[in-house]
Amino acid sequence: MFYQEGLDEDLRLGDIVKGYILAGPIINSPINNIEENNFKIDVIHPEYSVVISPCCSIEEKSVLLTPLTGLLSIFYKNKYFIQDFTRINRIMEPQNAFPEDVWNGFTNEEKSRRSQVGLQYAFVDYFIFNSHDLLQKYTVNRREGNVETNYYMIDFRKIFRIECGKALKIFKSKILQLSIQTREELRNKISYYYQRPAKEDIT
Repeated sequence: MFYQEGLDEDLRLGDIVKGYILAGPIINSPINNIEENNFKIDVIHPEYSVVISPCCSIEEKSVLLTPLTGLLSIFYKNKYFIQDFTRINRIMEPQNAFPEDVWNGFTNEEKSRRSQVGLQYAFVDYFIFNSHDLLQKYTVNRREGNVETNYYMIDFRKIFRIECGKALKIFKSKILQLSIQTREELRNKISYYYQRPAKEDIT
């Protein structure tokens, strides 16, 4: 079960919420003086956002959110993903992480190298949210033909902090809550995303 039946009134990691504005600066280069005016503030009002703050760290006035966005069209090139896009959330055999034609195009040496690595995440930046009747359907534009879906995804690289005070306690802002198992999968993948060592740190 991807989503929990019923909602808790407290915000939790992975909750889908509505009604929040997210903003972040865009700069061309480091700023020595704010009067240089070489930056702008990008403001978005996504239909849905997802709580990224750990459950034990959500405070009265501050929470981390990320926009819930549509799937990438490249996911549809992989038959293994099409059967269940939430497979992207879990570790998998290396041959499942690639479209069949891409995997078959690897040399035997490359296949062997990847197989020796074993189970790994594909698309480490993303976590997929299962379809649900409460989520609006949208169209994914593909060269092979457009597809209508209500699977969604989040990008760990796009996280925003907001201060909202008592509004964070409003029950109506939350529309869906992850099951305990799914929340654990989200916690595991985002932990892996941040724990990956730089190449020079690997001994």
